[in-house]
Order: sequence, then structure tokens, then C-alpha cells
Amino acid sequence: MNLEKLIPFFADSPVNDAFDDVMQELQIKSRPKGPDATVFVRTPDEQLALEFAANVSFKEDRTMPAKSDEAYLLAGFDAYAGAPHKLPFGLFWDMDIAKVRAALGESRKAKNHNATFFHSGLRVTCRFEDDAMSKLKSIGITVIDIHAKELYNL
Repeated sequence: MNLEKLIPFFADSPVNDAFDDVMQELQIKSRPKGPDATVFVRTPDEQLALEFAANVSFKEDRTMPAKSDEAYLLAGFDAYAGAPHKLPFGLFWDMDIAKVRAALGESRKAKNHNATFFHSGLRVTCRFEDDAMSKLKSIGITVIDIHAKELYNL
């Protein structure tokens, strides 16, 4: 599946039938619940984790308006190398930092195997296998939070 299909559901709840269909396509059976401010649900192979924020936390901390009043809203996802899913924004697992920059623009921060980008109104964190940033290991795409907005002057 193309993970770009998840992006329109940021700030939304899996109570949305179309979002629930995407979660079923990913074979994710569990839905976010409980008392925690952040809940992760994973695909059976654990190569993809969806991050849900409690509605109150989402509305206080995220820069995107909530699309639902349900208990948990999609705040982001993490995909790991080997995931059988197509990455968004023209990214591929075999990319090095130069190719990622060509796809996403200049990184706002790059150190210790990680590079942070802001692309299409989202925060994209690329984690690499080594200091040379020669190959992607994982990617996280999240709704920008108020702290990043202030820190990076967005």
C-alpha cells in the first residue's frame, strides 16, 4: 500500500469509515483506546506504527485542526525499512541523505543518523543506518506540533 493514503487522515479518527478501510487494508485490527495521551497501533509485521494522540492533547499541541471529536486522532506514523509499503513524497528505502534532500528539500536539522524536514505541512524525520546517512532505516511523518513550530520558526 502507498503510505501517502494515510496523510489525508491526519487529525482524524478511525471512526471515519474511509480511514477504517485503510486500517483494515493494513491489517491493523486494534483501535486506539485507554487513558494514555499517545497510543501506537502497529501492523502485524510491526513494520508500520500509527501514532494516535488523545483529542485534547492533539488540539493543544498540534498545528493542524482536529477533524473529529472522537477520543483519538491520527498524529503520525513511523515506517521501518523492509516495510512492504510505498513511501510518500517520492522516497525509497535505498535513498541516501542527498537523494532525500532532492525529494524533500533542505533538512532543518541533521545529526546522529537523523535528518528533520518539513514538507507538505508535515514534519518528516528520516533515520539512517549510519553517520554517513547512506541508507534510510526508518521514516516518521507527523503533524507539526507547537514546539517544532516555535523551535524551527515555522
